[in-house]
Amino acid sequence: MSRVLLAALVAVLALASAAQAQSSDVRRVVLVDGSILVGTVVDESSDPVVITTQNGVEQRIPRAQIELIAPLIDGRFYRVDPTRTRLILSPTGRTLGAGKKRVGTLLYIVPNATFGLTDRVDVGGTLFLSFGSDYASLVPVVGAKVGLVDTGSFAFAIGANAGTEIGQSDGGTFVATPYAAVTAGSELRSVSASVTGFVGADIGAGDVAAADGVLLSVGGEIQLNNGLKLLADVGLPISDGVNGAIIAPGVRLFGDRYSVDLFGAVVTGEGDDGLGGFAPIANFAFTF
Repeated sequence: MSRVLLAALVAVLALASAAQAQSSDVRRVVLVDGSILVGTVVDESSDPVVITTQNGVEQRIPRAQIELIAPLIDGRFYRVDPTRTRLILSPTGRTLGAGKKRVGTLLYIVPNATFGLTDRVDVGGTLFLSFGSDYASLVPVVGAKVGLVDTGSFAFAIGANAGTEIGQSDGGTFVATPYAAVTAGSELRSVSASVTGFVGADIGAGDVAAADGVLLSVGGEIQLNNGLKLLADVGLPISDGVNGAIIAPGVRLFGDRYSVDLFGAVVTGEGDDGLGGFAPIANFAFTF
């Protein structure tokens, strides 16, 4: 493992070293119309939900009008990142939430969509373009993510994506990527790690074989205010003939519904692999 990779891992862990959940009797209550109330909730599971605001006014809100009830963070209100289910390149242990929908693009132009079936189950899809010197084809990828544990300060999820190439006359390829992801920390500071495996197939020849490696990822995030977050991702491929890592530092600009990731990717390597250049990249997402 190169010194650059070790330094990157240390930086990521330092980024989230203070990650911890904060508790408070005061809650932030986000309504489906975007309104936000801050106060004490008598019973979070009741319908209607009774809220005593900080100026002493009692309100009764039907459960169907409430999108989120959550504690304050570090004793104050913070906007929640709408794209918290992933870092820059790798997944977190969090899920989107029941009924929420997200559309966007990855790597500038790759379209994707995610839908929260329940608080713990997400489904979605991504559409890639594959092309060579004499052909072009589409690679639709579908996937699902299941949150097994989510305590607010710790989340663990498993998932898988699968896609096949459409458009080649001589058949195509199939690939599946099962993964597991864990996140520890608060909304303001957290660290995530994931492991992704690969299974591939040549549809034309009917040859199915497990890939010869996996991808280990570790990342961290720090939210600086209600619209800016620092992120870092480090990916380490473990495969025969592969040395090095992918390091992706960046920032996320976000509002209540949208996010924009601005980041760069650096590929490190040992020996002849050398050090790859810095490539500026962007992701876009809108949640509704």
